[in-house]
Formats: sequence, C-alpha cells, structure tokens
Amino acid sequence: MKHLRFIGFLRCIVCLLLGLAMRMPHLQAQERAWSEEELRMILRTLDGKPVEELVAKMDQWLAAEKDSSARVRFAQTAFEHYGSSPIMGYERVALYLADNYLLTPGFGLSDEEEFHITWYTQITRPNQIGATAPDLTFRDPLGYPIPLHRLPGDYLVLWFVDDQCPICQSEYEQLNSWLKEWISQPTCNLSLVRCYVGDDLSRWTTYREGHPLPQSDSLSVWDAWDPDFETGFQIHYGVISTPKLFLISHDDLIVGRNLNTESLSHLLQTKTDPNYQKERLHQYFEALFSTILSSSGQDPEEDRWLVQYAIDGLYQQNHEDSKAFREVFYELYQYLKSHPSYLLQEGAVYLGEQYILSQADLWLGQPVGDATFTQDQLDELAFAIAMFRRNPLGAVATDLKLQSLNGSAYWISDSQADYTLLYFYKTDCAACEAFTAELQRILSQFSDQNLQALAIYTGRKGRAWKRYAAKELDLFENLADLNGNSGMFQTYNLSAVPVLYLLDDEKRVIAKDISPFTLEEILNAIYPQ
Repeated sequence: MKHLRFIGFLRCIVCLLLGLAMRMPHLQAQERAWSEEELRMILRTLDGKPVEELVAKMDQWLAAEKDSSARVRFAQTAFEHYGSSPIMGYERVALYLADNYLLTPGFGLSDEEEFHITWYTQITRPNQIGATAPDLTFRDPLGYPIPLHRLPGDYLVLWFVDDQCPICQSEYEQLNSWLKEWISQPTCNLSLVRCYVGDDLSRWTTYREGHPLPQSDSLSVWDAWDPDFETGFQIHYGVISTPKLFLISHDDLIVGRNLNTESLSHLLQTKTDPNYQKERLHQYFEALFSTILSSSGQDPEEDRWLVQYAIDGLYQQNHEDSKAFREVFYELYQYLKSHPSYLLQEGAVYLGEQYILSQADLWLGQPVGDATFTQDQLDELAFAIAMFRRNPLGAVATDLKLQSLNGSAYWISDSQADYTLLYFYKTDCAACEAFTAELQRILSQFSDQNLQALAIYTGRKGRAWKRYAAKELDLFENLADLNGNSGMFQTYNLSAVPVLYLLDDEKRVIAKDISPFTLEEILNAIYPQ
C-alpha cells in the first residue's frame, strides 16, 4: 500500500524525529520559553506518526513540563495543530488533549478558551474517524424518511450543502463531473445523500432542479433535508459551515470526514480498487526507498539501518489495523524482494523475519489480497530467506569442485583473475538463452581485462552440455557437475536459474543475483573505457 527526501532529506527527518521528538520531554530545560512557531515546528516533525504514538508523546512532554503556563501554552498549541490537521484521524489527538488536560479542573484556561474547546469536542466527537456514524433520519422532498443506517450500498457519501454557498457550487461542479466518470467504471455500490441545511422549500427546490446528480445501478442518490432541525445534524456531524462531506462504510463507520471531491475519489479508490491500492503503494515505496538508494554506498551499516528504519516506520503507521498491515507489508515484501538493489533485497529479509515469520499468527488463515495466507506461503518465505543468506555480499564464495569439458577437475578457487564471474545456467532455459547472448556480448568488450568467466551447467545431461557450451559459450571456461557431487544446490541459491555472481581476487562476493545489464554497469565502473 517502490508514506512517507533522505541523506540530505531523510537523514534530516530522521534526526528531527529521533532527535527533536525524543527530546521533547526536556524542552522545559531551555533557558528561554519556546515560541509558538517553534512548538508548531516540533509538532510538524511528528506528522505522519500513528495517533497512539502522538498521544504518548503529548503525555510525555506534558508530564515533564513543570511550568504551568508553559504546559497550558503547549497543550493549546498542540490542540490547535491536531484539531485543524488535514491528516484524517488526528482529531482524536485533539480530543485526547481536551479530555485529559485542557478541560480538566484547574488546568488554567479562561472561560472563553474552555467554551471554544468544549464546543469543538461536542461537534467533533460524534463524527471522528472510526466512530459509528450518527444514525439520523432526514426527509426527502415528499416527506418520506431517509434513515442513514438503512440505505443500500457498500459506502455512503453524506454531503451537506447550502444553496447560497459559493464553495458548494464549486464543489458541486467537481463532484458531479467525478460521479459521471465514476459510474462508467464503478468499483462498488454507492449511496449519496445530499442534505440541504436550510429550511426554505422553494429555494431548495430551485437548487435541486438546477443541480442534478447522475444515478445508475451502482449509484443511488437521495436529496434530503431537516427543515425543523429535529435531527441535530449540526452537532452530530459538526456542520457549522458548508460544504461538509463524509464517507461512511457499509457497517456505518466514518472512514472519511471533511473531504472534498479529490480526497473522496482517492479514499474510495483506496478502499475499493485493489489495483489502485497496489499502484499507489508501489509509487509510495518507490519514492521512499529511491531516496535512500540515491545516497547509499558510503556506509553499508548506515544504509541498512535507514532501510530498516523506513520499514519499522511503516509498521508503526499500519500495525493497529491488522488487515491494512498485512496488505501493506505483503506488497512491501514483494517490492523489496524483486528490487534489483541488494540493499533492498536485504530489507525484504529483515521484513520477512521481523514482521511475517515472527508474527505468523497474524498471517496464517487471514485474507491477503484475493486469497488466504497459507502455511505453504510461510514455508516458501522462510525458504527464500534461507536461500538469500547463502553466499552473501562480502563473504568468500563457497568453493565447488567441478568438471571441465576435457574431464579434468576445476575448483572455483583455481581462477587467478582479478575478478571471476560465475554463471549458473541450464541448456533448456529460455531466460538462460537471453542471458547467454548478453553475457557473450559483454565479455567480448572486456576480453583484454583480467576477468575470468565460469559458465556452470546445473543439469546432468553431458552431451547437451557439451554441445551448448561449444556453440554458445566460447568466451567462458565451461564447467559442470554431472554426478551431482559438488554440493552446489546445497550451498548456492539455484532455486531458479540463470544466476550470476561476481567475485573479487579473494573470491569474495561483490555482486549476486544480478542481471547482465547490472553486470555491465559494474564492469564499466571497474574498467572505464
């Protein structure tokens, strides 16, 4: 769900989050009072964190602050920051601050300040993200009831409008256009209630006639109102201005509030279109990890830490919702595992061990994508991790005793070149044919360099091997293990061929599981033309 700019940007953010945020309990030790802008800056560094973590940070700071006026100022600043945050769900932090600090007896607010915060809690608590949507019954133009909890569809869009609101007019044009596009390729069954907040029937009728909305088999539309204001919708849904737009799930939970057409479209697609979810996730992964890769290479340990920190951060954002956690981390594992960067492949191993294998009870028998996660998948993941750990970067490659075309023994360690290329292949493998052609081309460019290429046949058919080697692999030292005594399948990851390893003069692995394209890039760096 390839969310969240590094060594230059990410490292700065990491320092801010780990430095500023973790130092928050000690802010009172400063010799001067922190300005409101400085406090807001500190709060902004925490944006993106889970609500529970933010609540813990607020408790930590407020417990450490001994100056009562500073406590009041910080609590108010934090309340305003989270109460007006565009990040959905952060209103819960504002409500927590109000309930546990700002509105407690003797905290130190003026009557006017308490009134405004109390008013905020009254119009926000009933319609916060995750709350059960208030079950109100409006009326249609003929007076028939429209009960919100008994409308059909997978999702309900609840839209409060006023005929004299210019922003409502602009929103209508965007929403009407989007609905026409949406019904051509619907991803769920949708109900939409457009609730007029006024009490003038004539104006409402004129508004409806001049602002029609499309309908279809997948989209049901109701026009509703409450001219006598009996439902208390203003308080229940916080309608102190218009337009006001909510998205409510089929089980009557508020999943979106204070939306506009663009955010509604994005949220619905995220909730209902698996392909869109995957695409957005991979775009996010790409943005997140490409910034790490762009500045990697100076310190491998720091690079690994940054990748793991990014993975841990995604866990903190998603672990509260087990379904979202599985969807995001399954896609993240696939992304990291299939990435050409060895650094990110190491990240896949870290993720698999920390968040899948060690938390198997959260995965087994649970829905992931369109299927149920099985023990076979768990075993395959464990096997893939074990295979990846064979001959890791920096380790001396396992030596193998092989047979050359003339029948003599040949060990990998017999190569005396500065660099040794290991090419594991089969003769009946289509991908191997493509690799072979590319490798022959690449080796011809570096034929005058101290580079030894070993083509290692992984099958047992001697005649097929010799024919293929003589015809296709004339730039290689051709080797095989026709008797199966070398142990190559027990020491190298040969679950799928072709496989390439590049070794240095001490036979240490400097690249593995790479493509011919990547090999060519490495050789060009080693032997500049």
